Amino acid sequence: MEPDQAVQEMESPPQTPGPILRRCREFNQITLDEAAEATKIGKNYLRALEEDRTADFASPAYRKGFLRIYATHLGLNADDLLRMLEPEQPAGVPAETARALQETEAARFTWQRLLLPSILLAIIIVLALFMHANDQPVIRRPAKPVPVVQPPRSSAQRLPATDTSATAAPATVPSSGITLRIRVLRKGTLVVTMDDVTSQSYDLSEGDLIEWKADRVINLELSDPGSVEMELNGKPYKPALPPGQPATLTLDAAGVHP
Repeated sequence: MEPDQAVQEMESPPQTPGPILRRCREFNQITLDEAAEATKIGKNYLRALEEDRTADFASPAYRKGFLRIYATHLGLNADDLLRMLEPEQPAGVPAETARALQETEAARFTWQRLLLPSILLAIIIVLALFMHANDQPVIRRPAKPVPVVQPPRSSAQRLPATDTSATAAPATVPSSGITLRIRVLRKGTLVVTMDDVTSQSYDLSEGDLIEWKADRVINLELSDPGSVEMELNGKPYKPALPPGQPATLTLDAAGVHP
C-alpha cells in the first residue's frame, strides 16, 4: 500500500464495516486462521467480510450473521457495523426507481402492520358483546302445574272408607239403573265406560273405594281382576275371571252383560 493511500485511509473514516474489521484484527495481532478457528467461520468468508465482497455470500442474511459473529469476537459493536451496510439495490435500477420501490414497500408494511391490530380489536369487541349477552339474567317461568288426581268426569265418585264388619249398615239397592262399587286391594289400573258414552281412567291405590252409577251397562277394563272387590247394586259380586291378567267385563243390573 502506498504511504499516501495509508494516510488517506487513516484520516477518512471508513464507510463500510470491512476496513474496521481488518484494522481491529490487525491491531489485536490476530491472524485470519486464528479468527476462523475461534468463530468457526471459513477463512474465505472472513476475508470477504474485510473486503466488503457481498457476492461471496449466499444471501444478505448470511453476510449479516457472519458479520455479527466476527464483530463480537473482535470486541466491536455489531449493531453499529450492521447499520453501515447499505440496502442492496438491484443492478441496473436507477436511484429514483429504487427509492420509489423502497417507499412502496414501506407503505405496504405500514398497512400490514395496522391490519393485525385491527383484526385483534374486532375479535375483542365480538367477545365482549358475547360475554355481555351471557351476563343477561335468564327469566325462568314456573312450569304449568299438572293435576295429580284426575277430576271426576261422570257420576263416579270416591267414597270415604267404611266399616266392612258385620255391624256395618247394608248398602242400599237402587230402585233403577246400575250401581257399581269397588274396593281396591292392591295397585292397578282401570278404565270405566258407562252406557257406552262416558269413559274414565284410574290409577288405583290400595284402600280406594269408588262408586259409579249408570242407566244400563257399565264396562270395565281391569289390569288385574283380583286387585279389586266389587258390589253390584249393593250385593257382593265376584266375576269368574283369572286374577293377575288383564280382563274386560261388561255389567248390567243382572250381572254379566250378554
